[in-house]
Amino acid sequence: MKVLLTGSTGLVGKNLLEHPGINEFEVLTPTSKELNLLNYGAVEQFLQTEKPNMIIHAAAKVGGIVANMQRPVKFLLDNLDMGRNLIWAARQTGIKQLINLGTSCMYPRNVSEGLKEERLLTGELEPTNEGYALAKLTITRLCEYIAQEDQNYHYKTIIPCNLYGRWDKFDPKVSHMIPGVMRRIFEAKKQKAQTVEIWGDGMVRREFMYAGDLADCLIFALHHFDSLPSVMNVGLGFDYTIKEYYLAIAELLEYDGHFLSNEDKPVGMKRKLLNIAKQKQWGWEAKTSLKEGIKKTYDFFLTQEIVLMINYPLSVSNWDESEQRAIEKVIKNDRYTMGKEVKKFEEGFSDFLNTKYCVMVNSGSSANLLAVASLFYRSQGALKRGDEVIVPAVSWSTTYIPLYQYGLKLKFVDIDIKTLNYDLTALANAITDKTKCVVAVNLLGNPNDFNTIRAIIGKRNIILIEDNCESMGAQFAGQQTGTFGLIGTFSSFFSHHISTMEGGLIATNDEEIYHILLSLRAHGWTRDLPEINKVSNKGNDAFQELFRFVLPGYNVRPLEMSGAIGIEQLKKLPSFLLQRQKKCCRLSRII
Repeated sequence: MKVLLTGSTGLVGKNLLEHPGINEFEVLTPTSKELNLLNYGAVEQFLQTEKPNMIIHAAAKVGGIVANMQRPVKFLLDNLDMGRNLIWAARQTGIKQLINLGTSCMYPRNVSEGLKEERLLTGELEPTNEGYALAKLTITRLCEYIAQEDQNYHYKTIIPCNLYGRWDKFDPKVSHMIPGVMRRIFEAKKQKAQTVEIWGDGMVRREFMYAGDLADCLIFALHHFDSLPSVMNVGLGFDYTIKEYYLAIAELLEYDGHFLSNEDKPVGMKRKLLNIAKQKQWGWEAKTSLKEGIKKTYDFFLTQEIVLMINYPLSVSNWDESEQRAIEKVIKNDRYTMGKEVKKFEEGFSDFLNTKYCVMVNSGSSANLLAVASLFYRSQGALKRGDEVIVPAVSWSTTYIPLYQYGLKLKFVDIDIKTLNYDLTALANAITDKTKCVVAVNLLGNPNDFNTIRAIIGKRNIILIEDNCESMGAQFAGQQTGTFGLIGTFSSFFSHHISTMEGGLIATNDEEIYHILLSLRAHGWTRDLPEINKVSNKGNDAFQELFRFVLPGYNVRPLEMSGAIGIEQLKKLPSFLLQRQKKCCRLSRII
């Protein structure tokens, strides 16, 4: 059976798609762009093309009391249009089976006994969500009318009680009650707040069913569609007070504060308990207890991006005994400024990148500064003040400041919002005969398209440099980012891919640039240069060469400890990169 599921990204839809029983069916799950339910022509065309045997209409514009009260027109028209377009297009294209999801909000507000299906349209609706309820009532009646006019068409409505569960929204401004309360209690505990507000006196009663149970009911309905009543309530058959829900959530979260009633806030109907006699006769019942459902919902809540941002620091130390031993080794040798440990780390990092040279400095920002400075002291093709440099419109401040300090003219080019790197069409249009340098920044692990960038530059005499401080280990076409240009810069700050406390690195395959960097790093002297070099060959007086200064006098040397730690961190870098990739995939699925 081919089943069209609308609202596949909503609470009901996602829970249904997680149910193992759904694998028995071919399920169509179009996005709103692929199937715009507000456009009748688009809906009819989709149904004619895909020809589903069954439709489950779970799409809806939903929200809490506040959202419904603030925008009743939107809730009425959007839900009405979506339902009407889908159901009538299904009728016109000959689709004979459809399950429409209603809402308990459709029932009159003043009903003392359990809400029976026969009570629909027998009294005044609850005003706090009247627009939403009116739309759902109209759609339900439309399904009944079509089935009455032609007995070959079976359009049926399931009316679930209030729902909660995995894939719910946890922002109190737009959420349903249970996820909203869960978020508020979670934050109250985190902030050590002693009180949480309850709207009303807490004695209003509500029936909440775990959304996974409704998914199970829908699977059951697909197998027992013929015996499904035309309109049927689905629920638990019992309810709790609002305060009891608060207490159950507080117990799970181990929150020991107090709840204060605010009786000035709207609370909706005093009781919404569905009569589930038809459901029992049909042969299905919910299985998830309140305690179990809240636990599953809370476990899901903890996986959400917003909670990860609140509950966890940006980064934590990944050091262990190996880094501690490296520090102790440096202390034992009593050499703290850069020496053989820094040199060994530089060589190891060059091997990792597959480049000829690497120079370590005290930070990624200093790496950018020296990279720019080195371009002014080349024997051929050196930059000069006033030269035009193209930069992306999004990056860290220290991408731009060194260029500005050296008097270069920055030309900003817009980014592609999907990658946060250059909009390549904009880049191609920005390059002129005045362009002397292009700075490519690989943001958040995303490599630029260097094949296209190189093609854009072509045979022009334009220098390409890379700020790769956020993308250590990323690759493009099998090559490490940070190695495509004349110079590439990296950072080994605490929160980056590897941590040497503070630290940065500059990579290049150009021997002259390498020698310039060695001099710029330490006072501009010749002391650290080889005997034969491309900056200033040394004389015969060794003592004099210790104090000969030929380039600007920076001192951005790293500590020997940082080099020793870098050696150990470099061993772990492949596993760090793998962990980052796994977490990125996990977050992508959640988002």
